[in-house]
Amino acid sequence: MKNSFNKQRFAVLYTFLSALISSTLFAGGLEFPAPGTVGAGRGGAFTAKADNASAFIYNPAGLANLETKDLLLSIHLVHQKVDFSRKGTGGYRIGSADGDYSPTCNGGDICIGDPALDFSNGTPGTEFDKVSMSKPGVLPTLIFNYGNFAHIKGLSLSAGLITPVSFGAQKYPENGAQRYTLIDSNHLIIFPGIGVAYRFNKYFQLGAVFMSGVASLNQTLKIRPLPSMASTSYNENLSGDASMEIKAVDPFIPTGIIGIKSEVTKWLELGVSVKLPAIIAADGTFKYTAPSQDMSESYMEKGEDKVTLKQKFPLRLRAGARYVHSRFDIEADFVYENWKSLQEFSILPDAIITDPINDNTSTKTPMPDTKIPKNFRDTYSARLGGDFAVWKDHLNLRAGAFYQSSAYPKSNNTFNIDFPYGRQIGVSGGLSFSIKKRLDIHAAYMHIFQPDITVKDGIVQQQGLPLSTGEEIGNTINNGTYKVALNIFSLAVEAHF
Repeated sequence: MKNSFNKQRFAVLYTFLSALISSTLFAGGLEFPAPGTVGAGRGGAFTAKADNASAFIYNPAGLANLETKDLLLSIHLVHQKVDFSRKGTGGYRIGSADGDYSPTCNGGDICIGDPALDFSNGTPGTEFDKVSMSKPGVLPTLIFNYGNFAHIKGLSLSAGLITPVSFGAQKYPENGAQRYTLIDSNHLIIFPGIGVAYRFNKYFQLGAVFMSGVASLNQTLKIRPLPSMASTSYNENLSGDASMEIKAVDPFIPTGIIGIKSEVTKWLELGVSVKLPAIIAADGTFKYTAPSQDMSESYMEKGEDKVTLKQKFPLRLRAGARYVHSRFDIEADFVYENWKSLQEFSILPDAIITDPINDNTSTKTPMPDTKIPKNFRDTYSARLGGDFAVWKDHLNLRAGAFYQSSAYPKSNNTFNIDFPYGRQIGVSGGLSFSIKKRLDIHAAYMHIFQPDITVKDGIVQQQGLPLSTGEEIGNTINNGTYKVALNIFSLAVEAHF
């Protein structure tokens, strides 16, 4: 019996960390397409233009054209609404995770329950309630650029403090249908950085930014310590739920951006930038609260509750071409992100579960390292945008649009509420108003459309006590329909002195 409990504790840790590290991906990885207020108003098409301090983010080569001291403060207000209606097949997944659904278990095969009804309050079950989240988040950016540094024409030095244009704060009902994936999260990643750019001539500008990020990751969810293959309803009962909470920090996440910009002719500009991969290795602790029906009173002792989460954010390539007219410009950008290189996450625990046997005896179970497959694909996006000078040197209007592919597999069988973002289309608009060329005020708005996604053959499940074959037997938890709406408002003030 005690060995069963020990395996149970390992499954608890595996379940929780699987969900946590998936969620942190959105906090700092697959960002919304348009950082910077000017770039946001152009649908993210800003790699070739890159003519204000936000070039620090898009293409640092553009900083070489700035000949004054520039201070940019911008604020993104991101509002996201997510609805998840969990639906089950009422059947079982047969064999491996790639198997088909069947209403019954056939002789000797592994069966993973996919309940059509919610048994959280016992039997008889009811339809799963829809869970929703509607929440704003604020993302600031601060950049300073010193143009013509040391009176060297075309040389710029810069410094910045940026946050990924993404959403790391989510909150759902504590006992909702999504609870085995996520209850709440509060993730923050900031990237301080320094940069240098130089204009050799109008045909060749080069810039680079080095950044060292800091990540703080906090998340809570419910888990199922000991799922039952025999009783799907038992697996959803609230009295069998345990809770896990993790807090982890990585104070050093090095990465960088390298950019090139060229004015081929008076009417054509080209730009290319590469953001280098970054690896998060966050160290922290986690807290485990046993389910009310757990009679072993197991616990994690302080000092034996350590864990390291490792996750790679892959290379990003931006390339843009811009047509320039005296009153307007049009730019088309292509963006590639090498997410296929990220097939799994690593979990490196330094933790021990203690199971009391009696007042004088207990067993201690160390947690082994774990690899979690994610099966991501590379992502691609196309962005189109431009400016029009309504009042030259004073007022510019801009508009843009983009299309972005999904990192999930084509089948969406790993799609889940911790990162409910797939194929997207966005439209945006904005303006800039200049006061005596000393102060610029920028504003932008972007709406992101995402088609509803219905998962029918999900393979995300409650992790629990493995069978002798290594198969897990928890219920399938990611089938259902996901609806997402995203709106981004941005305001920036840029001073020149």
